[in-house]
Amino acid sequence: MKITIKEMIVRNFKGISNFELVPKDLYTDIRGDNGTGKTSLYDAFLWCLFGKNSQDQADTKFDWKPLDKDGQERHHLETFVNLELDIDGVAKAFSRSIAEKWTKKRGSIKESFEGHTTTYHIDGLKVTQKDYKAAIEQLGGEQLFQMLTKVNYFAEVMKADDRRKILLEMAGDVSQEDVIKANKELASLPKILDGKTVEERTALVKQSMRQINQDIKQLPGRIDEAQRSLPDIEELDK
Repeated sequence: MKITIKEMIVRNFKGISNFELVPKDLYTDIRGDNGTGKTSLYDAFLWCLFGKNSQDQADTKFDWKPLDKDGQERHHLETFVNLELDIDGVAKAFSRSIAEKWTKKRGSIKESFEGHTTTYHIDGLKVTQKDYKAAIEQLGGEQLFQMLTKVNYFAEVMKADDRRKILLEMAGDVSQEDVIKANKELASLPKILDGKTVEERTALVKQSMRQINQDIKQLPGRIDEAQRSLPDIEELDK
């Protein structure tokens, strides 16, 4: 599958008021000084598809709203990103928009902020979030897009368990026995494991540790109870 960007329109996203990117060649470079919006464009690309930024943060965790000259959020604006892709020669457009919800309660002269509303479109047709995600998943999914479009995503952003899974899929898995045979320092490990996997033995050890910690916390109470149960021998002649 070959996917290229035909056009990207960004409105009111972070520091971008209105921007249109139309790549004219197969390879397009976006250059600029620090703080001029290069990362914001990539964030807009990922936000349109997945609702996240380049740090893998959902839009509830990063600041996507435009700011005024005093550094305060600008309200009553719709944030919109439209991404038109060429997928094996077929044009496909995905757009995501998010707008504030303001309501004026009865008897009040001021509007109150009630949250946000996100809208999704595919080729101009309004769809549900579920259908939007399903359509993008057919193109390879979020993880693949991130790996192909962000050079440090695999090494710095992706979770360690996900990295391990992908590496094992590429290189093939190794058995527990292979690892033990390859390292003499692990020769005693089979006896320690006693027929269990490393994960199972680790879980058992952690369970034992939790129980021991609970017992330690209860020791002062048990000592006090034992002391109170001792017979009174103060009046006895030694």
